[in-house]
Amino acid sequence: MSNIIFPAGLTIDYSDLSMEMVQHYSKKWNLVHEQMGKGVFRGKITVAHTPRIQLAANSYTTGLLTRGDIPKGCILLHSYIPNDIQYTVQNKSILPNELVIMTERDKVDRMSSGPFDTHSITIEEQLFQKAFYAFFGETPHISLKLERFYIKENMISNFHETISSWIDHLINTLPELDIIPEYEKIESEILSQLFSCIAFTSLKKGRKKFHVAMVRDFLDQNIHEDIDISMLTKEFDISESQLHHAFKSNYGISPKKYLQMLRLNAARKELMLADPKHDTVSEIAIKYNFLSMNHFSEEYKKIFGQTPSQTLGK
Repeated sequence: MSNIIFPAGLTIDYSDLSMEMVQHYSKKWNLVHEQMGKGVFRGKITVAHTPRIQLAANSYTTGLLTRGDIPKGCILLHSYIPNDIQYTVQNKSILPNELVIMTERDKVDRMSSGPFDTHSITIEEQLFQKAFYAFFGETPHISLKLERFYIKENMISNFHETISSWIDHLINTLPELDIIPEYEKIESEILSQLFSCIAFTSLKKGRKKFHVAMVRDFLDQNIHEDIDISMLTKEFDISESQLHHAFKSNYGISPKKYLQMLRLNAARKELMLADPKHDTVSEIAIKYNFLSMNHFSEEYKKIFGQTPSQTLGK
């Protein structure tokens, strides 16, 4: 057996999680989350492990931006359960039948425009390579380079049901056994069932490419600056309508709204750590270019369900 990288038998089943609790449970993966939709955020995390595979199901009630790292020595397969939201990974819109592949060399960068559910399978790299070759008869080199699998159109539901059923089995059945489970057989069966649902053909040609990712990077890096749409159109030599359409098509949100959400999340983090005896809401708001306190308070409450003063008071 190759390296044991997960605590076999460990299970996690948490529901009704606040953003702060989700942040806490994501620390081991060095993931950071930003709320991207209005309303009270709630998350659900369900995870089950064998020695070399982690199966995870996550559910969130609002849009979310997640950034971070992949565990060393692992391959991550990630997909979302199809709905009407825009779901983006590594600045590319994901189709309902796409399965994103990431290695430790990649950075996690996922964003949804609304409530969503995802499934992720993290596999020890040697096991993935061996199982892939045994099933498909070739190495996964091209698939890893393209960073995409396809789930067969008629197997999308089966793919997600397979992950859910294995999570349930590992959580509910294995603890009742009196002997150590034959994890190698379990891991082989899990991967065989999942591989039967996917094809590793290349992506369709003609996927629209646009420097919208550069716009997003620019907004990320200038969160404190006074930025308006005209500045972006000049910076990237594009019309306002093209910019809006490209950003909205890729991320399900306008560039103006995206920047506002980044600023609101950053302000919330500062308010939570601030000392109400010395720090004020207005100082923190102005730092993130909210010059109208009424507007800031209204938008803040729409997103987080409380006023900035209430956050600072806690």
